[in-house]
Amino acid sequence: MTNQRTGVSIAELHEQIKQIQQEIEGRKASTRANLRGEIEQRLREVELTIFDIFPELKKNDRQRNTAPKIRAEIQPKYKDPDSGDMWSGRGRSPKWVVALLQAKGMTIEQFKASSDYHVSA
Repeated sequence: MTNQRTGVSIAELHEQIKQIQQEIEGRKASTRANLRGEIEQRLREVELTIFDIFPELKKNDRQRNTAPKIRAEIQPKYKDPDSGDMWSGRGRSPKWVVALLQAKGMTIEQFKASSDYHVSA
């Protein structure tokens, strides 16, 4: 379907928009590359680095390059006497603990204090 005023279809208009967006992105990339080259050249002329101008970049760069911290495995402290399921005592209480607390009318503090559910060393 073409517009009676312009004689251009909607599909053709969409294609023109797509081409214009590609042209904009190309020009941005070209401008970015040219600007980077100019900045690098100017920094060499005055014997500075980008980190001399923006020291916060060096800090962030160092943080990105550090090895990820590996968490130590947490040993279980509590054991379900019926199923053998275990829990470290951290985080959300597993279903077996919640069910046991409800069945025995205990609080989590009473559960943790009771030696009946501790894992033997």
